[in-house]
Amino acid sequence: MNNAFFNWCHPFLNKLSEGATIKLGFKIFLWVLGGLLFLGGLWNLYQSLTNFMADYFFFSLGMMFASWIALQVCWFRAQSIANVPNSKYVVSAIFSIFLRANGEIWATYLAVGGVTGALIKGFPGGPLAFILGPVVGFVVITIFYFFAERLGALPEIAVNTKKD
Repeated sequence: MNNAFFNWCHPFLNKLSEGATIKLGFKIFLWVLGGLLFLGGLWNLYQSLTNFMADYFFFSLGMMFASWIALQVCWFRAQSIANVPNSKYVVSAIFSIFLRANGEIWATYLAVGGVTGALIKGFPGGPLAFILGPVVGFVVITIFYFFAERLGALPEIAVNTKKD
């Protein structure tokens, strides 16, 4: 059954197998995610301006800064995906980069949220948040990097292991 009716999706499947299509999809996803995070930060800042409370505005400024960093993380990791060589293990490498990006984004929001939250009067946890935000952020990024490294090592092992 080698005819167009039964084989019309084969070129698309071949492109998926090469990895270029999946790489492009994840790059677009990270660009959109970064843009949405940044827009979310802008929206939060706008809300703090319309319902002006000094503490909420200060915290929103911190979260806007974290959103700006998150945008940069997403765009940097999208470029990292562009540099992944095409292979049959491309999804593992891409997902490893995606895990790193998630850890970096979470760590940024935790660290900035803890520090800015601690500087606000009446914030529950106050000084403790100043320490715990960055510490928990560091733990989070370390855990995400650990799993990303394990996932990234699997294709390397598969490629470098030869059958005798």
